Amino acid sequence: MAKEELLKRVGRENPYRVPEHYFEDFTVRLMDSLPVVDAPVVTTVPLWKRVTPWASVAAVLIGVVFLIQSLSQGKAKVASLNITQEQALNLSDEEVEIVIDNSLLDGYALYEYLTDASQF
Repeated sequence: MAKEELLKRVGRENPYRVPEHYFEDFTVRLMDSLPVVDAPVVTTVPLWKRVTPWASVAAVLIGVVFLIQSLSQGKAKVASLNITQEQALNLSDEEVEIVIDNSLLDGYALYEYLTDASQF
């Protein structure tokens, strides 16, 4: 019963009302209340900055390839320096120095080799 008396006194109408023209200018008022944010600045990276890392990697790889080739050719040159005893006797001093320089032996190793070879 208390519910019916309350309904008679208050009524069934909605007590809340939307102000006139509220939704007509709602978008404008909302955009005005938002903070102003500048658009992000898009920077372009120059081509040389994008290519530099790849070029350096390529240069390192090329350097490694040339290093491996030069080391393998150096071993081939040392192996091709085998000469007979008769050829060694006929070498001039300049040619002996060239052979020694290209032999990749230090002084002590060369001394051991020469002393062992003279015993045969």
